[in-house]
Amino acid sequence: MASLASKIESLLFVAGKPMTAKKIADLLDAKETEVEAALKELQVQYRDSCSGMQLFSTGRQWQIGTAPESAKVV
Repeated sequence: MASLASKIESLLFVAGKPMTAKKIADLLDAKETEVEAALKELQVQYRDSCSGMQLFSTGRQWQIGTAPESAKVV
């Protein structure tokens, strides 16, 4: 079974727009605090892995996008 972080990552990838932790929690039938913790964990993983993708927080909303370092490529 996929981990909570994996499920969140999949949702954000296909969403195409920012989502709140509450909305993600509702969709996954999870606690909002667990979702927030997983989002922060994912954000660190993306940053530390030098991935071409990053997890951005725009206040209360979260979105997957391309890393700023990839701007010239995309």
